[in-house]
Amino acid sequence: MDKSPDAFRTISEVAEDLDLPQHVLRFWETRFNQI
Repeated sequence: MDKSPDAFRTISEVAEDLDLPQHVLRFWETRFNQI
């Protein structure tokens, strides 16, 4: 079953789409309130 386009995405999904390690996104979460 696919997610709705409006559904929140997991950090692993975002990391895969951006071709970044998950730890980079987690670090950004601590530095940038907008994320």
